Amino acid sequence: MRGVQIGLAWVMLGVLLDGGSSRGETEAHAIAIPPALATEDALSQWTTYYYLHPDSSLVVPAIRQLAAFGYFDDDADATDAPLIGFLSGLFAQSPTHIEAWLRELDDLDPHAKDVVKRAVELANLPEKDFLALEVTSPAMLDLLWGRFLSSGEAAYARRVMSILPWKDQHEDLQQAIIGEAAYWSLTSNALQHERVLALCRHEMKTSSASVRAILAEIVRRVEAERAKPAHADEDSPVMSQ
Repeated sequence: MRGVQIGLAWVMLGVLLDGGSSRGETEAHAIAIPPALATEDALSQWTTYYYLHPDSSLVVPAIRQLAAFGYFDDDADATDAPLIGFLSGLFAQSPTHIEAWLRELDDLDPHAKDVVKRAVELANLPEKDFLALEVTSPAMLDLLWGRFLSSGEAAYARRVMSILPWKDQHEDLQQAIIGEAAYWSLTSNALQHERVLALCRHEMKTSSASVRAILAEIVRRVEAERAKPAHADEDSPVMSQ
């Protein structure tokens, strides 16, 4: 998963977990990795479309694979945000499993454990409070999209849509940057996820005039791209394998 499908890359350095007494345990877990998570491409498909085929039994091995493929190696907020959003959604869906999962993941490196801890904290927030978090950077959009990928809930995409008018904000450069990121993230996700495209079409009927115009532009761009012969979306045989 080279990002959360919004054009902001998740850096994967391919560095395996290492270290002292936990090494044997880590390697034992690696041996037990299910086929659905065995390769980087498989892990990408699992995370990108988790909401279509949720399986909480794979959460711990998936986190171990994320660590093995280097997803936790960069401690910048921009690269942590998609992970935190995605994992927080997984934890929010299975609150009774969190304590046991954390025990199983106790040998992760310090930064990986910190990312998991921050995800647990967000998982404990009521959804309305999560959605009310102030969007102060493009990384906050990554947080929302990460949560969407784990849940498929329209509310997270709608929150991104609410930021779209900021792209035409000429008096506040930071808001304009975030608004532009919202535009491109929504376009990219609508291209890849039929659910997001359908939501864009639906919200065009009920949104304010300013949001409606931007959504119409996004839908036109996505439909034009999808009409190209080489494009394959989530419903294609390739994506469903």
